[in-house]
Parts: sequence; structure tokens; C-alpha cells
Amino acid sequence: MDSEPMKRTLSPRLADVVAELELRQAQTVSIEDVARYLGTDPASSATRRIIGRLVAQRWLVALPTRGRYEFLPASGGPFSRNDPLAGLRAAIAQRPNLRAQIGLSAAAFLRGLADRAPRRYQLLVAAAQPLSAAFTREYKVHRVAPTRLFGAEPIREVPVSTVERLVVEAALWPDRIGDLRSAAHWLGEAVQRADHGPLLEMLSALASDRTTARAGYFAKVFGRPDLAGEIRGLGRSPVAVPLSPSTRTGSDTPRDAEFNVLDNVGVASRR
Repeated sequence: MDSEPMKRTLSPRLADVVAELELRQAQTVSIEDVARYLGTDPASSATRRIIGRLVAQRWLVALPTRGRYEFLPASGGPFSRNDPLAGLRAAIAQRPNLRAQIGLSAAAFLRGLADRAPRRYQLLVAAAQPLSAAFTREYKVHRVAPTRLFGAEPIREVPVSTVERLVVEAALWPDRIGDLRSAAHWLGEAVQRADHGPLLEMLSALASDRTTARAGYFAKVFGRPDLAGEIRGLGRSPVAVPLSPSTRTGSDTPRDAEFNVLDNVGVASRR
């Protein structure tokens, strides 16, 4: 005999809070929000008791940021909307100066470049930025230099790397974006859609010969000779740049003379 899903019944007081949240179309909720709707002190036992009941009945789900919850409206049933951005959105609401953005394959999915989302969204975080342990469980965290956090625009109130920024990320961290030999890799679409202006500005600001060389090579290999030519105008690396820093190079590794890139991945062979 199949079990029926748990019904989420409400007392009048709980119903008032849920009605307020649904009216406001809330996605993330703080303890202070609930207290305001109840007319109670956020630190009071009454507030904690009501929140406990809302959590127990699956109207609220705790997020990695302390004191923040995801709200599950009646239309969603007793299960979470499973919004991977909810945790980061709550953290930003509490700490507006948080230095972090969604990047790499997760950003590619959110920008419509990839068909599938990664199991855990990649989160780029400033190296010295304090972060709770809960975030490392929910997100795949990559600590980066603060100067390498830029080029993000909001999606659902969360900073997400732009298309141009994704080309730069591929050039910065080619070992973090999956198998570049795949004809279906999202980088090809990113290169096709990239606007040369913002991309050139980002590369110029980084002033990294290796990153510029890889970005130019990607533009060339993925069918944007116009973009490759403009990137070439930024200069040429004086030393050979391995496409993958973690992969061995040898005397038989193909070398692109224009950008001085050693294709030790085999991207060109799959085009």
C-alpha cells in the first residue's frame, strides 16, 4: 500500500506567517522576517518555537547561512524547490559585501551554454573570505585571488559569471572545466557568443600572458578568427604555454605558433 505524502496542516498563527510569505513570494527567509510577521522578538522562545514548527512541517528548510531558510510554498508541495542558488542568495542578503560568484560549469548551465547542471554548483570565493563549513558541503568552493573575481551579472539575485568571463575562466583554469576534447563542451558556444569588447577588457586587466594565450587559442580553435585576431593584438607569450598545466608535454605535443600554446589536451584534434 502506497504511503500518502505528509499533509502540512497549520495552526492559525502558523497560517498567518505562511500567508505573508506566500503573498511576498519569498524565496529565502530570515529569523527577523518571521519575527516581524509574528510581532515577536527575533531572540524570543516564541519565535524559535514557530520556526521549529515551520521547519518540522517542511514550510522552511535551513540554509548554510545561520538564521536563513528556504521557503517552500504550498504550490511546491512538501518538497524543496531545490534551488542551488538559495544558499548563496541568503548569504548575500545577510552579508552584501560577500566576495563570491557562481562560475565555471555551473555558470555555463545558468547562462544557457550547457545542457546539464553539475552535481554541485562551483562557487568562486575570495581567498581570505570567511565561509561556513556548510558552504563547502553545498557548493564546490574554489578559492581565488580577489583580483580574479569580476565579470559577474546577477541571475535570481546571485552573481553569475558572464559568457565572456567564462571564456576567461577556461583560460585561467582549463583543468577545472571538464573534457575540452568533447565536441559538445560548452566552451565552444561561449566563444561563439562572446562579445569581444568585454572579453578584451578582462584579459587586459588580468595582464597574464598565459591566460591571454589560452583565450586566443580557444577563439581560434572554436571558430572565432575575428576574436582570435583581436586577442593576438594584446601580445604573444614569450614562453610556450601548456594548455593544461597538469598534463605532461613532450617533444610531440602540438604547438600553435600564433599563440605559442602547447595543446597537450588535444582540443584541435576534435574540431
